[in-house]
Amino acid sequence: MTATGLVSGSYIVVLTDSMGCMDSTTLSVGDVLLIATINPDTSFCQGPSIQLAAGGGSIYAWSTGETTSVITVNPVATTTYTVVVSAPNCPADTAEVTITVYASPNVQVSPDTAIVGGETIQLVASGASTYIWSPTLGLSCDDCPAPEASPMETTTYLIVGTDNYGCMDTASITVTVMNFKNIVYLPNVFSPVDPNGDNKVLQVFGSNIDELSLVIYDRWGEKVHESTNVIEAFRGDGKCCVYGNGWDGTWKNNGTKVNVATFAYILRGKFKDGEEFEKQGNITLIK
Repeated sequence: MTATGLVSGSYIVVLTDSMGCMDSTTLSVGDVLLIATINPDTSFCQGPSIQLAAGGGSIYAWSTGETTSVITVNPVATTTYTVVVSAPNCPADTAEVTITVYASPNVQVSPDTAIVGGETIQLVASGASTYIWSPTLGLSCDDCPAPEASPMETTTYLIVGTDNYGCMDTASITVTVMNFKNIVYLPNVFSPVDPNGDNKVLQVFGSNIDELSLVIYDRWGEKVHESTNVIEAFRGDGKCCVYGNGWDGTWKNNGTKVNVATFAYILRGKFKDGEEFEKQGNITLIK
C-alpha cells in the first residue's frame, strides 16, 4: 500500500484481511527536508553580467523579485543575493550568494603631443598597476608606465592598464611627427623696439637643430653675447621653429643697452641627423 500527498503528522492505519479481521497501528509522517542550493560566492570586474542558479525545490523567490530558478544580474557594487526555495508540502529553505564587484581602473595618459622627426618624448600613463603599450615601434619599453617614444611617423598608441584584481581599462595618445628639412637661419637686422616679437630679439630660426652655439662680438672684438640654449619653440606666426632665448640687444643680456651698431657673429651647431653647420657674418642692431 502506498500513500501520497500526506502532510507531516500522526496517522492511524487500519488493516483488514480477507477474513474480515482487522488490526490498527499508528504511523508518524515527518517533514521531508528541502535543501536550497545556489552558486558559490564569487568576484568579478565591474561591467559584465553573471547568471545565478538555484536548486533544491520547485518554487523560487529571489531578493530581486524574480521567481525563476536561474536569473541574470549585473551588480555595480558588491551585493548579496538571497533565494527562498520551497516545494509543495515541504518547508522552505534559504540560500544566499555574495558577488564581490571590483571597480575598473581609470587609466589616464599624457595629452596628445607633437614632435619634430628624430626627437624623443616621454609618455606617461597612470591609474593601473601594469601597462601594455601598442604598437611597440618607437617605444623604449612596451610594459612600463612611462616609455620614451621616438616614432618616425604620426602614431596613436593604445594603452591597456590592469589593476591588482585583473580589471582593465584603456586609453590612447597620438604623437604627431612633423618632419622638416635641416634649416638654420640668423637674421642680419633686428630692433629691440620692434613690435613684432620675432624681430624684437635676435633669434636663431630653422628646423631639426639639435645643438648650437651663438657668439656675438662688437667691432672691437669683445664678446657681447653667447648662448648654447637650444630650446625649441614655434615662431610667433605658429610655424617651426625658433631656438633658444635669443639676444635682446643688451650687454650679455644684463639689461644694459648697447649702441646701434653692426656686430659680428659665429653660429655653430648640429642638426638632429648629425649634420654639422657653421655660419659667420654680420648683424645690425637698429632702433
